[in-house]
Amino acid sequence: MRILYLSQDVYGSLTWSFERAFRKLGCTVDLVDCVGTPEMERIPGGPFSRRVAFRVLRPWVRWSIRRRLTREIRGQYDMVFFHKTNEVPPGFLKEVRERTG
Repeated sequence: MRILYLSQDVYGSLTWSFERAFRKLGCTVDLVDCVGTPEMERIPGGPFSRRVAFRVLRPWVRWSIRRRLTREIRGQYDMVFFHKTNEVPPGFLKEVRERTG
């Protein structure tokens, strides 16, 4: 079974636990952070410059991730698992559901 796992991959989340559990069950798991937090953490500079960049670039990073996902996921997965994706709009969830069948 192929699983597309969409989550917010941040320190302290259960993302790693779920991914490991799915793999132990014999599933192939593709984890995608659909919010863009890890990308934002790579921005050089101190805490203030990161916060400013985070607020300015975050909508673009999210849009870019969603755009890439909607192009790539057509029928490739048996299950799409959303976990702690509060910032993902309902329209995107509907689109993913339609593209994966």
